[in-house]
Amino acid sequence: MKDLFTGILIAAPTTAIILLFALSGKNEVLTAQERHYIDQNLSANLFDQQFEAAWGSSKSHSNAENRAERIKKLEERKKHFDEMFDQQFATSQSDIHELRAAIKNH
Repeated sequence: MKDLFTGILIAAPTTAIILLFALSGKNEVLTAQERHYIDQNLSANLFDQQFEAAWGSSKSHSNAENRAERIKKLEERKKHFDEMFDQQFATSQSDIHELRAAIKNH
């Protein structure tokens, strides 16, 4: 019976650490995917804007204004997700250092 409790005491923190990394990794992947999606949309909108300006194919002034608004919103979202990604990266680095220290102490 003593061995069972010892096993549980050893396995519980390890399981918690594994779950923590699994969940934080999932959030990092979702943030990276969203950043990629925003980058693609921003690039496409910038290309369309430059193409219309170069070839004079702007059909209406309101279309150009709408595109400019979309570009501005995408740039704001990009900035937000870049900051979030940088925060997550810093957190993951500190988590790695803490995990290494915990492993060395045991």
